[in-house]
Amino acid sequence: AAREPGRDILDDTLIRFSNLEHGRREVLDASGIGVVIIDMARNVRYANLAALNMLGLAGYEGIKLDSIFRDEAAREVLRHQLDDRKAGFIGNYSVQAYRPDGSRVPLEITGLPIPDQHGIVVGSLGLFRNVEQQELANSIHDINRTVDDAGALLNAMAEALKLSFPFARMSVSCFSRDKSHVNALFTYGDSSEGQKRWWFLNEDQ
Repeated sequence: AAREPGRDILDDTLIRFSNLEHGRREVLDASGIGVVIIDMARNVRYANLAALNMLGLAGYEGIKLDSIFRDEAAREVLRHQLDDRKAGFIGNYSVQAYRPDGSRVPLEITGLPIPDQHGIVVGSLGLFRNVEQQELANSIHDINRTVDDAGALLNAMAEALKLSFPFARMSVSCFSRDKSHVNALFTYGDSSEGQKRWWFLNEDQ
């Protein structure tokens, strides 16, 4: 099809993907899965609301992948993946991203090549899934399987939770009326005293 003089094929193609016909753009914007479109220079050309929230971004204009994937290990993974996109391959991989505030978010990404009308790959469409809670669940399951001491178990769980949900102090309590369970109350935190207290209640309490 004829195109306007001065219009770039790459822009035409990525605009076609990021400004979809009526109805389809709304589906992407409302999706719970993060959708990100980039060009081969790693510029973000489109990100839906789920992706923006996932990455802690207010908007995608002027954003490059290097500002999201800051460590060298993640960038090496992305280099290999973009090479695969150029070759026309679909990829599925896990990588660590960073939000602007410095917090980390583990992602599982499915990447698909975006070709122009001549079959040349000019960009990539990525489907982003935050696997932070899945990693936390796996960590807690692993702690349950490997730690037997009650105090060490609760300490390890508190540390695992703090990685995903930062807190200054956490309090947990359990009370049993039938006396068939261990009753415990503990607080865990980073106060100036480094407080970490445990109380195991006896049957009378």
